This record gives sequence, structure tokens and C-alpha cells, in this order.
Amino acid sequence: MTYLIREILRNIPEHANESTAWICGQYWADHTAEIAIVDEGVGVKSSLQRNAVHRQYVIDDETALLCAIKAGISQSFIPDRGNRSSDVWSNSGYGLYMVSEICKELKGSFCIASGKNYIYVGQDGVVSSGEAYMQGTAVKMTFSTDYLKSSREIIQSIASRGEAEARTIRNAFKKASRPSKGLILEL
Repeated sequence: MTYLIREILRNIPEHANESTAWICGQYWADHTAEIAIVDEGVGVKSSLQRNAVHRQYVIDDETALLCAIKAGISQSFIPDRGNRSSDVWSNSGYGLYMVSEICKELKGSFCIASGKNYIYVGQDGVVSSGEAYMQGTAVKMTFSTDYLKSSREIIQSIASRGEAEARTIRNAFKKASRPSKGLILEL
């Protein structure tokens, strides 16, 4: 759970231009955990549009959200540079991808709302979207705690799949950072 919370909280100062967030959680008797994190920052679309590379195709909130859960997509991306920062915590664009995929692997779901839209990723991997109004960004993660024992393997497997996917995406970081691979802290 630490990994999931950390990945979402890191996005707030890095992308939302916000220093305040709200977090709440619930643990149910059926071993399901729900965690929600909300900020009132600039939102996903505005964050991605700060980068001219993404501005050309991130035309609305729904597109921004769909792009943001792809591996390697970040407002920090600079073509032909990759992520050359020596800072192990520097952004690699894998946070939302990793969190949404981990929630699926743990028999849960992932929902993110920002601006005028939300997207929902069910445990079957089906992505649906709809209208919302959210100044900033809200994330809700639901997952079964029954599968947390294999979290390290799950994280590393998803990171490898993400890196393979990112190689097919033109404006994406091709390698996940060490924290995104779960090599800094356990889940």
C-alpha cells in the first residue's frame, strides 16, 4: 500500500503545482482496501500541456487522462533525451500506469478524475470514461489485500510490461525509474 500511496502523492508537488492534498482510506471485512487522494492543483490536462510535445494531442481532459495512465507519459518528457537525471526520484512517467495496473493485478479498480472527465479501469482491464467536474485531480484505488504478499513480483512484472509498451509510444520515457520499479521501498 505504501507504494501506491507514494506514487500518487509524489504527483502532487511534481505535476499539480500544489502542496496540499486530502487522503482517506477504508479497509473492509472482505479484505478490500479503498484509498482516495485529492488535490486542487492544475489538473492532468494542464500539467501535460505544459510540454509542447504533448500539447498537440492532449486536447481535452479525457485524452489527458487516457494518456496519463500510459507507461512513460509525463510532462517532463523531452524528445531524444530520455531521463538523464541523476536524481533517483526524478519523474519517469510510470506512476499512474503502475498504480492502475497494480490495482487490476490486486483484483481491484482504479479511477482518476480531473477537469471535466474521469476514467475508470476495472479489474478486467476495461477502461470506461464519463463526465465529471474536478478542480485538480482525484484518484481512487480499490484492491484486495489478499495478494499483497507477492507485491514485489507484481511491481517488477508490471514495470517490465510498461517499459515494453513505452517503447511503442513516441513521446514517452522508455525506462521506469527505480522507485517506479519498486526498488526503493516495498509496497
